Amino acid sequence: MSHESVGQLQALNRIFAEIVVTFEPHRLAVLGCATGNGFEHIRADVTELVMAIDINREYLDILMNRYLSRLPGLQVICGDVRSVNIEAGSLDHVHAGLIFEYVKAKRLMKRIASWLKTGGVLSVVLQLPSNKSEPVTDTSYDSLKLLEAVMQLVDAAELTTAANDLGLSERKSFDVALKQGKRFRVIYYVKRDV
Repeated sequence: MSHESVGQLQALNRIFAEIVVTFEPHRLAVLGCATGNGFEHIRADVTELVMAIDINREYLDILMNRYLSRLPGLQVICGDVRSVNIEAGSLDHVHAGLIFEYVKAKRLMKRIASWLKTGGVLSVVLQLPSNKSEPVTDTSYDSLKLLEAVMQLVDAAELTTAANDLGLSERKSFDVALKQGKRFRVIYYVKRDV
């Protein structure tokens, strides 16, 4: 994702930086956090809890080496976002960057909605379809080709409909242009008092 021809890692870092500055979350969960791209923007004096969730233990070990001493409220969870246990109403922000493409979106959205307190925010990054580029960019890294079998682009309008049905209202959305004609859609949802 950081390959020069792709540039996704850099774009995701900028998006996450904007999120933590804009929302200043106190209790944050980052789904599919990998090695902690963007965690350098989290302010320990603002964010008391950071739940870093990923299925790759090696990525999480790297994340802990980078950020454990800097973020005292860091909780690293090795597990599948579809089955981790998070207390209902305990979070004021969940970030899901390029996660919905790999799971059943409506089911995960239901779980996330339950984790958020009223007024809490879900920030989502989706990869949009492109006429100029395949969903998984062709690079010299053969391991990325494995993603083609499991990745399914998600329709942003359908995701927003599912979110609305679960008490999450769209606050803002915008597109971020990437190299090779790709684009991300960033959407902020706020949990309504239901």
